[in-house]
Amino acid sequence: MAHFFNIYQPGKNVKTEEKYITVTGARTNNLQNISVNIPRGKITAIVGVSGAGKTSLAFHTIYAEGYLRYIESISPYIRQFLDKIEKPAVESIDGLPPAIAFRHKKPAKNPRSIVATSLDIYDYLRILYAKIADFYCPGCGEKIKNYSIDEIVAELLPNYPGKIQVCFQYSGDVSFLINRGYYFHIEGGEKIKIDHTVKDKPIDVLIDTIDIKNENKSRLFEALDKSIAFGGGTAAIFYENKKKKFPSDLYCQRCDAHYPAPDEHLFSFNSPKGACPECKGFGDLQVLDRDAVFNPSLSLSQGALRPFNSPATRGYGEAILRKGQQKGIDLQKPLKLLSEEEIAFLLEGDGDDSFVSIKGFFDWLKTKSYKVQARVFISRYTTYKTCPQCRGSRLNDLARSFKIQDKSITAFLSFTIAEAAAFMSRLDYTQYTHKISPEVFQDIESRLNYLVESGLSYIGLDRPTFTLSRGEYQRINLAFILGSTLSDSLLIIDQPSSDLHPHDYEKLSRFLFNLKNNGNTVLLVEHNRDIIAQADHIIELGPLSGEKGGQVVFAGGKEDFFNPQKENPTLTQEYFRSPVREARGAKEEKTFKKWYSFKNADTHNLKNFDFKIPANAFTVIAGVSGAGKTTLLYDEIYRKNNAGVKDVVFIDPGVGGLRSNTITAGFFEVYPALRELFARLKESRVNHYTPGHFSFNSPLGRCEECKGKGYVEVEMQFLPPVRVVCDTCSGKGFKPEVLKIRYRDRNIRDMLDLSAAEFSEAAAGDLPAREQNILANIKEGGLGYIKLGQQLKTLSLGELQRLKLIKHLNLDKTGALFLVDEPSFGLHDYDIETVKELIRRIIDAKNTVVAAEHNLGLISFADWIIELGPGGGEQGGQLVFQGSTAAIETAAGSVTGIYLKKNKKKA
Repeated sequence: MAHFFNIYQPGKNVKTEEKYITVTGARTNNLQNISVNIPRGKITAIVGVSGAGKTSLAFHTIYAEGYLRYIESISPYIRQFLDKIEKPAVESIDGLPPAIAFRHKKPAKNPRSIVATSLDIYDYLRILYAKIADFYCPGCGEKIKNYSIDEIVAELLPNYPGKIQVCFQYSGDVSFLINRGYYFHIEGGEKIKIDHTVKDKPIDVLIDTIDIKNENKSRLFEALDKSIAFGGGTAAIFYENKKKKFPSDLYCQRCDAHYPAPDEHLFSFNSPKGACPECKGFGDLQVLDRDAVFNPSLSLSQGALRPFNSPATRGYGEAILRKGQQKGIDLQKPLKLLSEEEIAFLLEGDGDDSFVSIKGFFDWLKTKSYKVQARVFISRYTTYKTCPQCRGSRLNDLARSFKIQDKSITAFLSFTIAEAAAFMSRLDYTQYTHKISPEVFQDIESRLNYLVESGLSYIGLDRPTFTLSRGEYQRINLAFILGSTLSDSLLIIDQPSSDLHPHDYEKLSRFLFNLKNNGNTVLLVEHNRDIIAQADHIIELGPLSGEKGGQVVFAGGKEDFFNPQKENPTLTQEYFRSPVREARGAKEEKTFKKWYSFKNADTHNLKNFDFKIPANAFTVIAGVSGAGKTTLLYDEIYRKNNAGVKDVVFIDPGVGGLRSNTITAGFFEVYPALRELFARLKESRVNHYTPGHFSFNSPLGRCEECKGKGYVEVEMQFLPPVRVVCDTCSGKGFKPEVLKIRYRDRNIRDMLDLSAAEFSEAAAGDLPAREQNILANIKEGGLGYIKLGQQLKTLSLGELQRLKLIKHLNLDKTGALFLVDEPSFGLHDYDIETVKELIRRIIDAKNTVVAAEHNLGLISFADWIIELGPGGGEQGGQLVFQGSTAAIETAAGSVTGIYLKKNKKKA
């Protein structure tokens, strides 16, 4: 299909004061010296194919400029602790308000990161409990009240008519009291003169006898102040011969125990002040896994202690066996026949020498846990159990003794988001306004209410973030912005619809409108038609990717953008006219000869069901966010693999476990062939150059000044380091003598600066067939424009996703099961067509592809669909549907089927 692209040129005489953010001459990355006007106080969507320059404009230009302006306003000392951002290549940006960026992040793997900390709710909760919580004695459970002087006076005036005697307790030198004017003490309700007979005996020293009247309030204040100061924080009075104490600190009269006043650190499991002393705030303990450590069918002499069967640990294992033999343990008897006392001895040792034991070895190894090998070894033979002291709550006894409405902070964290929102709505915070600002309550409520309306009401506040799906984590991060009361700011959001089911789009749109209505400017980088349709202004970059992109091909209102009568439509407009391209013709259904059957899917929220996947076909796992798609894909199919598939490949979105500074040539393993090619040249042989001389990772040929980076970092006192081009190699990264070696009039740096397509042509005939095939696949996958020396971290998420698929296509596998998590992640509909072709080619090679996916275009392309649901979290994890694409549209209870049918009507 031929496409005709309109290259939009903004007018030069647009008035931009207070109405537009005006970007002039943007040249960041692949931007072609473009100028755009972004209306303030409205929603603007930047659209275009992957690699067209959307992120370069929104984040690397507009946000970068806003960030740099911000850090220029703060002290140089503080700046050194902030993120480094390169100054954007732009002529000018006018009318720029304070900017906040929201980028995609993976759920943090830190075990201390929970939903409440990600939402910033936990910080507010800690303040809340430090200021207004009631205290219950950890010893006896009695509610303890501490008083301010105002509160003591407020209680005395209406409840103690007549006279009271204000005292303080003292034990020590009597002359000290007399010299300061204290002559009497109270004993048995009687006023008795102080003399030397009471020396070193605790007495209640009389400060004043006061008639309780309003006119005596100032005198009462003074006496109570002295009573608290001299009485160790507790005011004491006698009324009708009975003693009454008013502690200003946390004092339990029954246990005669004083407790420190709370602060926010007491309620943090990341602080030694609040963390459980047993588990150090983790909530669980790392213990030896007996199943992993012991092989019960073998005897000790045959190697029943698995950790000590390697050469590195065998000596320690022999010491344990000698110790066991001295204890009378039979080394020839199978381990399963040993007594529990004998097993316990092997594990714990004895009181004389517990070091020579399995636990003693692992305790010693933990002191070496700064080494990766030690951590890996420990994890292989240990497991986790709930901490018995804090019962998984992470906090110590004192922190758990403070309660609001009879709920401790750990009880609050055990709530789901819906339960927490209901609790906050019932809390009458007007009674606490003298202690804490009402904004603390309001900020907690706004974040919780946003998540409830976003469909995440089922998630527990204490749930570790690494157990969340990306869609759940996406909305939790969005809650920071969308649930806030920000105004007059620029909010730049990267693909807010990604990882969300179409069922969630309406809720997302509603919150974007709320941000706009608060007076904010919202700038979206987006591919989704339904979200783009909510924007007031649309900017499309293109017409294609890389060097063929970076131009403004459309800028205007959404009415003009979505005009079906428009001639010469842009690429995005063309694709938006047919949201599900398969709707143009009936999809031919396959007949399947072989199936992979999986039993008892029960990881996380999955509800113990069986399912099947057709071999040599494309299967999509669909469902709302949090329904269990990734769990089914990764934990059940990839890790458990109880169907017994021999060759399983898991492809995760983004850079993942890759080194972000890896270059394209290295990722596809083309670089070795290129280095070999240069090493075979006559000039290289004369100079005894090896392939290592043409690697910027090897000291043989790289520039030693910059270590092959092409730049050096100059340290600045109290300022972030500054990057400058290396003077020695002029930014090339190689030694000058290496750059003299030329292949077809290009040196090694010149070759790395070529695109994959250009390199394939430039080195034609000299590359092995494997590398030629790889380059052909890159070109056919629509990424021929990517340079061989381009670092992966500079690519868009969509480009990275396609690169991974192309790499696995190069492996020439047959009979393999490919598992892809969200293959449409960060992709335009144009790019999704390329992904479909890549999937088709993998299947044509007799492989099977399974994807967890939300994109309706890819779902409609599937041969088989498995839908989980009906909701997320505990409300999900059920097998709602499995069957063909045609059957899902009429399946009862299928949310995905409803939206597939709706989008076909749009086509």
